[in-house]
Amino acid sequence: MRPFLLLVLGLAVSACATPPDRYDAFAEVMRGYANALARETERAQTLDWPDLPPDPQPAPTRRGRRAEAPPPRPPAPDCTAPATLSAVARERCNIGARIVLLSITQAHGRALADYFATLRTLATRLTGTAEQDATRFTREEVFSAGARLQEQLGITDQDLPAPRSVEARVGLRPAFGSEMSGQGWRIRQQMDLHSEALARLEALRAPQTDAATQRLRWAFAYLRSAFEALILSDHDAIPEIEQARRALGG
Repeated sequence: MRPFLLLVLGLAVSACATPPDRYDAFAEVMRGYANALARETERAQTLDWPDLPPDPQPAPTRRGRRAEAPPPRPPAPDCTAPATLSAVARERCNIGARIVLLSITQAHGRALADYFATLRTLATRLTGTAEQDATRFTREEVFSAGARLQEQLGITDQDLPAPRSVEARVGLRPAFGSEMSGQGWRIRQQMDLHSEALARLEALRAPQTDAATQRLRWAFAYLRSAFEALILSDHDAIPEIEQARRALGG
């Protein structure tokens, strides 16, 4: 009987011990990713836009008469009909679309970072109602930001990869395992959605942005892979996290 009691005690102690630091590292790099995305969003708003060719000059006025008011600036190009636009007009449309999509993607990335910061608490500490409420709040923020991003992308749930359920694994803290069992598939879907946004941003080519977008996309791809490792309680998460850190230039 005594060996059995010792085994139970050992399991209880191990349940209270802090797991490896992969959860902290993941939350830290996710925050770094969100910050890098925010910096790129701010930078995109300061880039120079190519100038549209000016309208033809008005006919000269007669001597002695006051010059008429200058003609209005050329109207904004119709970005809904790219085939009818000049190369310069298409570039302006891409820059405008990129700024809008970056802003919404950045809000989604910040929400994901907040969620994973609270999820780290569930994974590494004994938690109560307050911590679980915080996780629930940040999770809903992710879904809210994701709905705006999905609307901007014009895609439906059917356009995303099919949901895959997450099973609670032995070794995960009960609160963390419960969160992943109940909500893990939805978080996976949010990360799929975010990846699609990054792909769209890379397709909206604009001057001085390609390299930064590629770094962000690679970093997030490694973070997605690391998330899969985390929910399986797999030590392979650490190499993926470090790859994401390096992609961000850290």
